Amino acid sequence: MPIRIFMCLCTTLLYAGMTQAQPIPGCTDRAANNFNAAATANNGTCTYDAITLTPTLKFLHNDTLNENSGTVYWNSWLWHHNDNGGPFPSHLFATDTATRTIRRMIVLGTALSYLPQVDWEDIAQDDTHLYVGDFGNNVNGARTDLKIYKLAKSAISPTSDNVFVTPEVISFRYPDQAVSPTPVAVNTTDFDCEAMVAYNGRLYLFTKQYTGGQTALYELPNTAGTHVATKLATLNINGLITGADILPDRRVIVLTGYTLTQQRFAYLLYDFTGNAFFGGNKRRIGLQGIAQTEAVAFLNNNRIVMGSEKAASFPAQMEALDLSGLLKDYYALVPLANIKKEMEDILVSCRNGWMTVTQKTGQKTQASIYTSDGRLCRKVTLTAARTDLPVSGLSAGTYVLRASRAGKMQALRFVIGN
Repeated sequence: MPIRIFMCLCTTLLYAGMTQAQPIPGCTDRAANNFNAAATANNGTCTYDAITLTPTLKFLHNDTLNENSGTVYWNSWLWHHNDNGGPFPSHLFATDTATRTIRRMIVLGTALSYLPQVDWEDIAQDDTHLYVGDFGNNVNGARTDLKIYKLAKSAISPTSDNVFVTPEVISFRYPDQAVSPTPVAVNTTDFDCEAMVAYNGRLYLFTKQYTGGQTALYELPNTAGTHVATKLATLNINGLITGADILPDRRVIVLTGYTLTQQRFAYLLYDFTGNAFFGGNKRRIGLQGIAQTEAVAFLNNNRIVMGSEKAASFPAQMEALDLSGLLKDYYALVPLANIKKEMEDILVSCRNGWMTVTQKTGQKTQASIYTSDGRLCRKVTLTAARTDLPVSGLSAGTYVLRASRAGKMQALRFVIGN
């Protein structure tokens, strides 16, 4: 009988004294066509079979939001903005998803002086603020007034009325563009931007590059002032990126865009480390239907909405798309969404067909082992200071151990190799 090799890799925290084998790099996503069951460290090499999904039409926008260019989901409403203002310049609009009607309008500025709306292209959020990106730059690629408006949610939420909000201003320029850029022809610049997310106290921009079909990732502080962005990486996406949103706790980003021939797509970036968004899994999804999709937002961990502007042959609309079938294998390997604190006194090691769990004497811990697609394999109550769990009967593959006690949980990934 061949000897099985057991390797443990924490998906939360590694604690002092834990035995851990050297990580094995490779594709760790079971949804990929090159999944490596022995891999314990995702090195971003996953590749996927081509897939096309059909979004579901949710509702049509009225003329107020004909140029919907950015959307986030906050407080059970969708918050949108147009790109060039229209009849309501410098406004944010809150749409009730149940009635599909605009319920509130937030004006950036004062009753006497609205803030400029040159080319608003995306909106992002964190726990305390909304961020509106006035950084569209496709006319001649030479704007020198790129900025992001930072609005405190506390200035919006206390009332249900329409309000004026004076935001903080984050001004910036790109480090690889001249301080005084030379104008170019319309829709030929690589320094246009229509997509932004807020993550871990920073802002991240995904550019819309017309010449090479790539997107560049830039990082900015989320604080008011004048900044030079930091360029982090580029990704060849064979198209133009027009919107972005993020699930921070799950480490999942969705991008929307279209090709120069108006073929729509979405991109999923997930299982990345830190701000290396292009270093994890990268999956392209073709989208059925013709529309000028410019905005995207997560409604929950599995469902997104996409907003499209009005054009000659199609109306402004909101569509929904279910991504659960694409993300379920990945979600099975990450901690549950409600895990906020991890146990600091449980240690795990694997060797010779046994998983050894040690904990404080007298504590009662519920331990379960799941397959990567969420099927329960083992379940046991741990009461001793040390417990040996047999795992030699499990097939080769990736598994998750979840140990819970007193409302706290620790999740650890381990791989059984042949």
